[in-house]
Amino acid sequence: MLTVLHAFLTADRRRAARPEEIRAVAELRNAGDTPTEIDPVLISSPSLALEITDDDGRPLLLPPPPLPSEQDSRVILGPGESYRATYRSFLPAWTNRGTYSVRIRYRGTADPVTSDWLTIAVGEDQ
Repeated sequence: MLTVLHAFLTADRRRAARPEEIRAVAELRNAGDTPTEIDPVLISSPSLALEITDDDGRPLLLPPPPLPSEQDSRVILGPGESYRATYRSFLPAWTNRGTYSVRIRYRGTADPVTSDWLTIAVGEDQ
């Protein structure tokens, strides 16, 4: 029995004149052969799920996440199943022009699960 969770991050565009024009989608996929439990709250908010750094490796700070619900929201992913979260306008309006590296970091497992880094540019047209 093998539980393997993979994280993926995609963006609808890699360059935008304004930060709010970029939309991203995070995906957690169970690539193992047994069901695994995830907590979708941990990827539902960009400030909980995304790591964003500028060209110098400094983190881009995001607004705080919304207050969590008191209900248990855990989800069981069967083998091959995925859970997705969409982040519309996930970059704050105060984001400076420049190039940023973004990845998902899911902290709901003993070892965090991360996606590959995605490079986006703000202040440039497509």
